[in-house]
Amino acid sequence: MNTIKEYLLNQIVSKELLVFNSHSDWDHIWGNCVFESAEVIGHEKAKKELFGRSVSEFGGF
Repeated sequence: MNTIKEYLLNQIVSKELLVFNSHSDWDHIWGNCVFESAEVIGHEKAKKELFGRSVSEFGGF
């Protein structure tokens, strides 16, 4: 994930970085933490589903 972050930051130096989540499954949200300063955008339903989950639902990672 850091390789992707480095590439993106080199390509969009002067632009705000946005992360879009199509839904809240772990394989779609897991990399969000790599982009600390990015705004994460998703549907309100995805947000409710995400914050309603426990750590064990993500495989205990």
